[in-house]
Amino acid sequence: MNKSFEKSCFNNNNLFQLHHLKGSNITHAYSAEPHYDTHLTVAYFKHFCGNIKIEGNQTELGDGDIILLNHNEIHCVFSDDNNFCERITLYISENILKLFPSAPTELFDAFRRRPVGKDNFIPAKTVSSIGIDKLLEDIHLLCANPTPSNDALGICKTVELMSVLNKAIIPKNNTVVPGNTDIPIVNKIIKYLGEHFPEDITCDEIAAKFNISKFHMEKIFKSKTGISPWCYVIKRRLLFFNDLIKMGCGAEEACYKCGFKNYSNFYRLYKKHTGMSPSEFKQHLK
Repeated sequence: MNKSFEKSCFNNNNLFQLHHLKGSNITHAYSAEPHYDTHLTVAYFKHFCGNIKIEGNQTELGDGDIILLNHNEIHCVFSDDNNFCERITLYISENILKLFPSAPTELFDAFRRRPVGKDNFIPAKTVSSIGIDKLLEDIHLLCANPTPSNDALGICKTVELMSVLNKAIIPKNNTVVPGNTDIPIVNKIIKYLGEHFPEDITCDEIAAKFNISKFHMEKIFKSKTGISPWCYVIKRRLLFFNDLIKMGCGAEEACYKCGFKNYSNFYRLYKKHTGMSPSEFKQHLK
C-alpha cells in the first residue's frame, strides 16, 4: 500500500525528538507489532480515530487525546487507514534534567509514579483545559524553525510540559484502576510474568501454574495482548536490561541478571527487537 502521509522529525541535541505525522495510512509509519520506546513518550493525537493497546489494556482514542508512555511500556496503535490523522509525538530523554541541576526529579512523576500500563490516558478536555496542546504546538513550531534561541526555548518548553503533565496524571494515582484486560486469567498471567520474568521459566510451567493448557493459554494471551506469553517475557527482559544499563551495570552482567543464559543469543535478540546493539544503546544514553 502506498503511503499517503507526511512525516517530519526534529532532534534537539539528543535531549528530545519530535515527530509530526499527518495524512492517511499513518500507522504504516510505525511497526504494527507491540513495541516499546527507549525514551519517555508524549503522543498527542490531534486528529485521530482508533485505539492503543498498552500492556494488554486497550483505550479508544479520539481528537485531542494524549497518551503518556514510559520507556518500559509495551504498546501498539491501531486506526482506520481511510481516516485523516494528525499526530505529534515527543520523545524525551531523561538527560534533559542535566541542563537544570536545581530542577526537582519529580518532574518525571507523570511517567515514574504510574503503575505499568495504567493511567496513560489524558482526555482531550483535560488536554485543552490545562494547555498541554498549546505547549506541544509551541514545541513543534520551535523545532520546525531551528535557531540557537529556539532550541533553548524548546528545551524550556519541554520541561514546562513535564510539570503540567504531572497535574493531569498524578491526582489519578490514588484511584482504583481496573484490570489490564477483560479476562481475569490473562491479568493474572501478566502479573506473574511481570514478577518472575528474570527466572528460568517456560510456557509449560506457566500454563501448569494456572491450570490451563499451554495451547489455550497462548491463544487467549495473544488475543488480548497481541503477543505470546514467551514474547512478553523476552520484551520484559530486554526492558529490564535497559534499566540495568542506565544504572551503570555492565552489558554481560545485565544480560544474565535479566534471565538470559547466553550473551551471543541475547545480543542477537536485543538487536532484532530494538534495532541497535547494547553498546549503541549505552552510547545513546550519554
